[in-house]
Amino acid sequence: MSTPSSDDRRLRVVTGSNSDGAQVATLLDAATIRVDLPVGTVHRRHQLLVLTLVDLLGRLFPRIDVRCDTSIASDAGLPPGPNALFDRLTSAARNGGLTPLTPNSSATITVHVGTVPDLTDSGLHIVADGGDWVSYNGTEPTQLPADGWGGAIPIGPLLSACRAAGQVTHLVLSEATNTASVPASVYADALRHVADSVPVDTETPTHVAPVLNAVLVGAGSVGGAAVFALSHVPSLTGSLIVTDPQRLEAKNLDRALLATSTVASAEELKADVAATALTHLPDFHVTPWPHTLEEWVASQPADEALPLVLAAVDSREARRSIQDCLPLELINAACNPTEVHISGHRTGDGPCVCCLHMAEVLDATRIRIRVLAADTGLNERFVREYLVNDQPMDAQMVRFIEQHRGLANGALASYGGKTFEQLRVGALLYGATPVNTGGGTVAVAAPYITALAGVLLAAEALKDAGPEFAVYRLGPRGPATKYAENPLAGASQAMLTNPSRWPTHECLCRSTRRLRLMALKYDLDQS
Repeated sequence: MSTPSSDDRRLRVVTGSNSDGAQVATLLDAATIRVDLPVGTVHRRHQLLVLTLVDLLGRLFPRIDVRCDTSIASDAGLPPGPNALFDRLTSAARNGGLTPLTPNSSATITVHVGTVPDLTDSGLHIVADGGDWVSYNGTEPTQLPADGWGGAIPIGPLLSACRAAGQVTHLVLSEATNTASVPASVYADALRHVADSVPVDTETPTHVAPVLNAVLVGAGSVGGAAVFALSHVPSLTGSLIVTDPQRLEAKNLDRALLATSTVASAEELKADVAATALTHLPDFHVTPWPHTLEEWVASQPADEALPLVLAAVDSREARRSIQDCLPLELINAACNPTEVHISGHRTGDGPCVCCLHMAEVLDATRIRIRVLAADTGLNERFVREYLVNDQPMDAQMVRFIEQHRGLANGALASYGGKTFEQLRVGALLYGATPVNTGGGTVAVAAPYITALAGVLLAAEALKDAGPEFAVYRLGPRGPATKYAENPLAGASQAMLTNPSRWPTHECLCRSTRRLRLMALKYDLDQS
């Protein structure tokens, strides 16, 4: 078995040796993923689903076999692109920069998009369907209507694509983990956050052109997926400020829907890439701000109220910084290997975004020292000294850590001269699927996890954009504060919860001064 190249962005050996990485890389490279489309007319909702699915799969799997009539035209409601759907699919499969490999004659897994499965072929079969707010994923034929309904809201098809990509990845990697399970039938309504094994019998409100006025903080994997979702709402109006000081890099190709080989190689600003993705919407005005939210707030009049804040950042510190900017209404998206969660907040009414993470913040240093000591083999006093003083590691220390973790010589060489905190962040499985090979743990990029979080974030933003949907938005005035979904368990086991507000003054939302300033900024009743 060959050793994966060191620049294989799809995976990272966390523990074990290079042979563990090679084992997982072989699974990804050998699998043929077949995607079947409906025969005849392919409606926009199915075109959107398959384009997103192929984009996500193409970032991990080089052998993708799309069964599509080359004469089918792209739907006029899609963003600008090739006239032929097949050409769009070919391009989408290569967005992640993988070199395509010839599909095998027998598919490892077949995904049927909105069609009745042909179970006569060998291999595994799953079905994906969706429209408006509703998604379907399972192994049974879909019961959603086959006609052209469901074009106004793209959330259902997008969520179905994310979940199907996760199921495919899990099934392929199950050869290493010996664990795979795909529910037979799950219909999920993202408007109300309910799911069942049969179509959800609810009446969807009449669609009115949504008007969204918001600021998006972070345009990376999660924020970029939210932008991707919004770009598929042809009737969207309003305005969006996109704040992100970072540039896209090659490493973003394994999990960011807006990252293509072209923009990543040019290292374009994430805020600019997000704005470009929305330029085809004539009545939706986007302002890229390649700086932080704090700098944007500082550039506005002191009494200027913030619009709805969409938080798509990946650290507690970044969320605290956002809360310090005094947002009134905020929607937060977060993810890790076992959970995607979305939460709605109104400062002073229910928990703020920092309340959900306050226990971790207060205990963060102790936890980090303990985890780093266990992961590196160094004693806690030594780790504390290096962590508190932000002291860089030398090559000898890095080699000791490699040996402790059973890694090949040089596996962590890039951390020479860097700090323990940089090592800790680099070892996080953010947006990745941990695969236990028996000899070690390999983190496999999971673009479907960050995409799922981003689409759910966009869904909550769209609910806020129209009075007919606002009653369903997460938050203290909605059905619940937090929605949490295990990407592998699926929507059928998701949970709605109402976490408590942090009881004491450690949290920013308990600051009397801040609450007074917010009352003035948003003209709130101070009684």
